[in-house]
Amino acid sequence: MQDHPAIKVKISENGLAAVVEEVPAWEGSTKGRGKLLEAALTRAGVTRGLDKEAVRQVYSLLMAGSPVPETVVARGRPPRPGQDGRIEYLVSLEREAIGTRDGRGHIDFREKGNLPQVQEGQELARLIPPRPGEPGFTVTSKIIRPDKTKPARLSAGKYVTRQGDTFVAQRQGLLIELEPGKLSVLEVLDLKNVDNETGHVEFSGLVRVAGGVAAGFKVKAGALEAANLEAEAVVEVDETVTVDGPILGVELKAGGTIQCAIVRKSEIECGGDLLVANEIVDSTIKVQGSIKLLSPEGRIVNCDLTVGRGLETGRLLSKGKSPSRVTLGLKGDSGMDREVKLEELSGSRNKLVKDLARMEAGIRVWGREWHESRAPDLAQRIRRKGEELKDLRNRLEEITTRLKEAERAAAREEAGRAYLSVRHSADAGLTITGQRASLVLDRPVQAFSARELFRTDPETGKDGWAIAILDPNISP
Repeated sequence: MQDHPAIKVKISENGLAAVVEEVPAWEGSTKGRGKLLEAALTRAGVTRGLDKEAVRQVYSLLMAGSPVPETVVARGRPPRPGQDGRIEYLVSLEREAIGTRDGRGHIDFREKGNLPQVQEGQELARLIPPRPGEPGFTVTSKIIRPDKTKPARLSAGKYVTRQGDTFVAQRQGLLIELEPGKLSVLEVLDLKNVDNETGHVEFSGLVRVAGGVAAGFKVKAGALEAANLEAEAVVEVDETVTVDGPILGVELKAGGTIQCAIVRKSEIECGGDLLVANEIVDSTIKVQGSIKLLSPEGRIVNCDLTVGRGLETGRLLSKGKSPSRVTLGLKGDSGMDREVKLEELSGSRNKLVKDLARMEAGIRVWGREWHESRAPDLAQRIRRKGEELKDLRNRLEEITTRLKEAERAAAREEAGRAYLSVRHSADAGLTITGQRASLVLDRPVQAFSARELFRTDPETGKDGWAIAILDPNISP
């Protein structure tokens, strides 16, 4: 039997524990057994977090010659996480809510709770700074840094000012979060109706109409809430529009999101999303965001729709001689820049083509003269012009290549961003147009998604853009 068994100390993978491995009993002299344990801890590099009681127990068992079970003899300390900064709201804040749905699936946009009214000088919110964490350490004295904390972000919008880390209302009005992380206060104008009694309405804040905007009347406001919008009304708002009932035959522009129950025979533009409970019929609509039919049976009939991000509906119908049309994607400012670049390249190429044609015509004339005269100086001029012609052709080839690359780069960037999602079916005749491709359905198609994709044609082997019909289970 050996004089003494090996004593080993292992360090856990995360470095937070040192463990004396199991030691069998052994007989013989007890001299130096304590130093064996000390040497094992030193070899393992244990310098911090020793559990003195555990070490004493191991030492006692070694001195008694008794078996030593696996024992944790040192513990590190994990880092204590900090806390990210947060926003403490000092008043109730209406989150952007769509409304409540009843048992029949109908959505009541009016059921949103009380609107948050604030007073001039009232504190609205406060930024709470992040609290940094505390570093930890391993049993070998390696420092473990905690994750970095992040500050909360909140900005002051209309009639809100920031004073240090506190946001204060500059006037009495309605507190809204027009976009995530931006507080604004809007004045409120309450009206029974917009009609002959009020005339046209122009107001910088929120216009709340208990009834509706009558036919032929105009509203220009910061935001609008109304029961309905009647035929030939003209509405222009900076932010959001919420209509409890229908939008019928209306010309409507909004900088933010529009919510309503029904849209019929209207022209709509909005900078956010268009959220419609039940149906859109015979309308022309352009949105920077998405159009969403909220009811599972929501439908779109004979409409011309352009979306920046996407379109989600239950059914997409095309009745009579006016099939529906969906355009996927919008060109932004960067698209305008690309168009300018493409126009410049195309213009340069066209000029080179014309210069090349004139030069070739001139050389042909000189060639005919040389055949008649055999003049040496004319032959030299033809040779020099031939070199210029060769250079011109090289430049034309180069700029043609650059133009094609620019067109492909523009296509890759512009197309394929927006999607179409149909939960139930779309009629034959529906036209789906992207930035570089289009598709007309020649038959009804059940639940599907569609997107403009750059792909290889399996028949020709050529790359190009196409409107792809996809599995509806594929996330947009």
